[in-house]
Amino acid sequence: MPHEVVIIGTGPAGVSAAWPLVQAGRDVLMVDASVGKVGTPPDGEYFDLRRHDGSQRDWMFGADLAAWIDRAATSPKLRVPTLRAVFDGFAEANRIVTDNFAAIGSLARGGLSNAWGCGVARYDRDEMADFPFAHADLDESFAAVSRRVGLSGRADDDLSGYFGLDDWADPAPALDDNAQNLMRRYDALHSDGALHGLRLGRARLALLASDREDRRACDLSGLCLWGCARGALYSASQELPGLARAGAGLRKGFVADHIEKIETGWRVHGVERGTGASATIDARRVVLAAGTLATTAIAWRTLRHFETPQRVMSNPTAAFLLLRMGLPGRAPVAGPAFAQLAFAHRSVAGHLAYGALFSPGHLPAFEFIKHIPSSRSAARLIWRLLNTATLVGNAFLPASLTRHSAVLGRDGRLRVTGKAGDDLSAAITGIARDWRKAARRLGFLVMPGSFTMGQLGSDIHYAGTLPMRKDPRIGETNAVGELAGQPGLFVADAATFPELSAKPHTLTMMAMADRLGRHLAQL
Repeated sequence: MPHEVVIIGTGPAGVSAAWPLVQAGRDVLMVDASVGKVGTPPDGEYFDLRRHDGSQRDWMFGADLAAWIDRAATSPKLRVPTLRAVFDGFAEANRIVTDNFAAIGSLARGGLSNAWGCGVARYDRDEMADFPFAHADLDESFAAVSRRVGLSGRADDDLSGYFGLDDWADPAPALDDNAQNLMRRYDALHSDGALHGLRLGRARLALLASDREDRRACDLSGLCLWGCARGALYSASQELPGLARAGAGLRKGFVADHIEKIETGWRVHGVERGTGASATIDARRVVLAAGTLATTAIAWRTLRHFETPQRVMSNPTAAFLLLRMGLPGRAPVAGPAFAQLAFAHRSVAGHLAYGALFSPGHLPAFEFIKHIPSSRSAARLIWRLLNTATLVGNAFLPASLTRHSAVLGRDGRLRVTGKAGDDLSAAITGIARDWRKAARRLGFLVMPGSFTMGQLGSDIHYAGTLPMRKDPRIGETNAVGELAGQPGLFVADAATFPELSAKPHTLTMMAMADRLGRHLAQL
């Protein structure tokens, strides 16, 4: 017998689509490609473990020192030994190849939410102008998803309206001394206007401030990069036991390849990851929630959408380091490792960027030492003197500044090509210039040479390959995510976004998936 609904993917979009269905008593099977468990994160306080844990090499570098050796990875999280299973095998299993683009995804249970930064926001009306439904249509879903996930960061600051989540968020956690100093100076300097195009405030995060069932509140352990042993940082994998208790089926180790229309609905063709054997799953309806790139590959193979390049969206990134003047050489102290502050920047050209500020003290020192133009011993000394007086920043820019594309070859491989837009370099230069001006007024200095652009695709915010339209054509989706001309085949992840702003998009995607689940529950 075919299942009523099969959901391909157990990440944030998949679980969000599943909840309304299981709560309505529907027969739901959730499918992912996981074959093992994600590594166990260290438990304790970061600096205490660094001083006393005899096995710290294993979780810091790996038994094979891969974290130290792998310089090609675009992000520190891609080098974390405990997270290796999150990223391993994704491109190969989904037959994805790239050119000038970092294509990163996950086959693990819970997907990339095992290793995300937990930044959350709600797209506003302007950001959703191209979506074929009313902004208010997500109100109920945003409330449900936000309460389910657990948010923090609520504050009366310049970004409250920008994030749009304070109705459901707990108060912001305490800041460390550097972030507190920066925020205090910012509040004293500006009135109602931005500071050199910058507005600062508290970061809004999918982070628990109080205990909830099997998840414990954040205790500022400083181990966020390696995964949260307390479960304070949200991961979709935390929701799967509850979904199973509510009646959802879970099947692991299945890599979906394409889908075939059959008399009773749909047949998902794939392989068992453990053995390589072909396998199928039948369903009346199928929801693709495997992450934009994997979902795109599955959908385009199903549609036989060969040799037709399409736009792929992602957020260009940059990183930089702020040095607090006059305070080098202090002893490190325990504190938050997650994003403490956030900023929005509007350029002269009108581009709206988003970014966050972290303490670098809870990140491996070699991530910074390798960028200091000096001998290794001198670089270690320089970083030891400066790191406790610094904040590390990242910035995300809108996808409109890129020209990425993807095409499905007749061999079934998805090729993604990265290309910067003509205005991208100038946009990043503008953010760097404004941060240098603002930092000086705030008692900080943007470290010379530290403002660098990230590899295209390294943001891991992919979207827009199966965009929602009011009147969708083949290869596009309608206002609830159903593929045009393919009744019963739906898309729940960011592949349906018609536009991608710089703002964190995951919670908006989850609300849209919840809305889809509510729609399917009524059919």
